[in-house]
Amino acid sequence: MSMFGFECQPYSSTDQLIILNNIRSGILCASNCNQQPLCHYFDYDVSTKIYRTFMDASIVASTSSSSRVGSVRYTPDLYSSYGQLCTPNNCEINRYLVCNNANRCQCPPGLVWNMEMCVVTNNFSHYWNTTGNTVAGISGNAGVTAEQLYKPISVAVDSTNTLYISDFGNNRVQKWLPGASNGTTVAGQSSGTSGSGLSDLYRPFQVAVDLNGGIFVADAWNNRVVYWSNGSYSGILIAGDGTSGSANNQLSSPQGVALDSSTNTLYISDSGNNRVMRYLSGASSGDVVVGINGELNGPRGLYYDVLSNSILIANAQANNILRWVYGANSSTLVAGDSNGLSGNTSLLFASPVDVKLDSMGNVYVADESKKRIQFFLYGQVNGTTIAGVNGIAGSTSMLFNTPCALAIDNELNLYVADIYNSRIQQFLHN
Repeated sequence: MSMFGFECQPYSSTDQLIILNNIRSGILCASNCNQQPLCHYFDYDVSTKIYRTFMDASIVASTSSSSRVGSVRYTPDLYSSYGQLCTPNNCEINRYLVCNNANRCQCPPGLVWNMEMCVVTNNFSHYWNTTGNTVAGISGNAGVTAEQLYKPISVAVDSTNTLYISDFGNNRVQKWLPGASNGTTVAGQSSGTSGSGLSDLYRPFQVAVDLNGGIFVADAWNNRVVYWSNGSYSGILIAGDGTSGSANNQLSSPQGVALDSSTNTLYISDSGNNRVMRYLSGASSGDVVVGINGELNGPRGLYYDVLSNSILIANAQANNILRWVYGANSSTLVAGDSNGLSGNTSLLFASPVDVKLDSMGNVYVADESKKRIQFFLYGQVNGTTIAGVNGIAGSTSMLFNTPCALAIDNELNLYVADIYNSRIQQFLHN
């Protein structure tokens, strides 16, 4: 505990947890705080016997000479079980972590992961450079050469910061190494030719990358999802039969894919049928997990959240972001309007086409028609524009001419597929 003459000052009203009177000693206060997972700081006045706990606070001089401050020890080594399976030896007996419904250790509610330990969201720096760098394609110069892109509609990033770009107008997927000036075709024809064979693509949308560098491609106009293993010259049919339909073995213009790498379960935005399908590994047909209740309208990008065993859905034409947790009968609203209202405020979207989540639970949305990327702190419904300018299209380094997809790397740098500028823009995290 601190010397006398100090007290806690909360950053906001939600940071103060409890106030108790007639507490006999500071030792009892310390013991009580240690039993509360959200208690990070407390102060205790030995004269008035008043004890207060806080989730986050600054330590300031007190008008009372009998007030002292205590804090709970927080160091990265105490969070070594984060993301691991729950066992009696880790987060089941750990005040610093809790067990989620996917049976993995995660931060207690109200705290977020900052790559080392769980912290209060106030301490997270959610700032990016507003000037983007073109890291793939030639801005404003569409084409089919290895240096060019033509209507890039999706971007994914792996653990090495290699980009995988759905080059929609060229009917191919390009692999772009960090710092490279050109890409390599890893799915479809490098010439841009479309087709329905397993070595071809026809208007590919979202790509999901597996742990071996293979890619699942939503081959929209072929009404299928195809898997291309690392280095392969042709794909393997995973879902759909190549014809548009609504049977459980058919798809209609699939535009989003997300992979649960632990089970190789694939989730597909079956956009033409307004549903999300789940395909178990090796299955020839899927089952509908979202859309039965009519809540979807033109679903696009998907994101699988391993910690909560759930998928986030960019429900584009309904102007909202939904979450479906494994086993649930319905989805829940994450951001946007539940009734489909569009707009340019911090609460609304106009055609949100892609969604991503970082390791702290913060949400990122490509708000296509408003030409911006919106950022939502964990648990918040008010977004902040971190790239682009609300409602203004352009080709400068600060503007988009329709942002269609986004990706986040391990350092929280942002990548945006700027479709009509034929480029991928990178925005560095500060």
